[in-house]
Amino acid sequence: MLDLNQKITSIYGVGETRARKLDKLGIKTVKDLLYFFPRTYKDLTRPQTIASLKVGEDAVIEAEIVTIAAGRTRRGFVVTNALVKDDSGQMPLVWFNQPYMARSLSQGEKYIFYGKVDASKATRAKQLNSPVAERYAKIIPIYPATAGLSSKQWRVILAGVVAPARDLPDYLPDIIALREKLMPLGHALRQVHEPSSMKLLEEARRRLAFDELLHLARQFMDFERDIHLRQAPAINIDASLLKKFVSRLPFKLTNGQRVAAWLIIKKMSAAGKTVSPLNCLLNGDVGSGKTVIALLASLGVIKAGYNAVWLAPTEILAQQHYNTVKELTDKLRINVELVTGATKSKISRRPTPCAQLIIGTHALLYRKDTIGNIGLLVIDEQHRFGVEQRRELLREQARTGLIPHFLSLTATPIPRTLGMLISGAVTLITLKEKPKERKPIITKIISNTSTFCHSEHFD
Repeated sequence: MLDLNQKITSIYGVGETRARKLDKLGIKTVKDLLYFFPRTYKDLTRPQTIASLKVGEDAVIEAEIVTIAAGRTRRGFVVTNALVKDDSGQMPLVWFNQPYMARSLSQGEKYIFYGKVDASKATRAKQLNSPVAERYAKIIPIYPATAGLSSKQWRVILAGVVAPARDLPDYLPDIIALREKLMPLGHALRQVHEPSSMKLLEEARRRLAFDELLHLARQFMDFERDIHLRQAPAINIDASLLKKFVSRLPFKLTNGQRVAAWLIIKKMSAAGKTVSPLNCLLNGDVGSGKTVIALLASLGVIKAGYNAVWLAPTEILAQQHYNTVKELTDKLRINVELVTGATKSKISRRPTPCAQLIIGTHALLYRKDTIGNIGLLVIDEQHRFGVEQRRELLREQARTGLIPHFLSLTATPIPRTLGMLISGAVTLITLKEKPKERKPIITKIISNTSTFCHSEHFD
């Protein structure tokens, strides 16, 4: 039986050099290799006629080789020319610097050819340049061209593990597999790499998608259980400070912003010293005012004696947040720091007077011992950060006995986030209205030669 934990060096075609390349892709074992799926497929079971082909389109034909020969150009390049035919007509095929094609293909034999239809520079007639040749009609898996391996090389390597994968034991109970009409795991793994038909391929992908969703659901359940077992600091909110801050804003909060801020602050508040951690996703279109809500929550945490940390996916966005926060908190005497790979500022290791609100990029994750006691962690566009990176930051804080409250800002929820919402692990708050004073968001395509004649509002 196939050992999924066996190292990939045990597979035919994988030596130490190739194993090191695969290791960079996270492929270390037979299981990792089996779960390295094709990015797409080429269906060769439905060939077209030569007469129906159009220049610029991808084509699949089943044709007989009339003539084939390799020759050398004046510049020393080897060019293999073939003439093929089917019932509708003939067309030339050309391979550049592939002399072996003349030896591997036989005159009078039929093959499946697929490639892009080009026009001959000399005659403008249709031809296939460097088409792939297959002996039989089948569905070809196309793997990512990575680790220095072509799609064909990937197929050769996988051939040694795909066939025995069919006999792998299935962890899924029969009652569930029958109820959901799911293909056995081993059969699904073989079909996804060597599909017998498009119908069986779709069934295999459905089974593997079910496994992935089930795995995610289990992760979410574990995450939710872990969150409920942990505690975060109870934030004693200074209502007068927040009211004073809101009254000085250069714009009026919408009802949606007020409700969202109140829900978040209420979740972090408690009569005792600790409370279940806030784990909230604030969703709203660009310009809906998510930043000011995060700032309100941060001010409440800072006033209670904790630090607030904001993580942004890019230095530009981190700088934008920093400028906005500095402007809005100018008269509140809040110590705000910007930490990115490009900044030279360093956060003090002392609890005071270190930065109270720290805004940065991934660079912050590598200086987690310098950011003090976090009461609130805000992540903008949370899908742009690795889950393990965030967990490490939270794990570092948990050593003190408490973890920070967690607030995500996003305009584009993704499947992982949606799954967490469905499982109940995350509370969703949606902003449906935009501030009246907000300028419209303008999206433009600007060429290299364009010049700016006036300023636009981008958020």
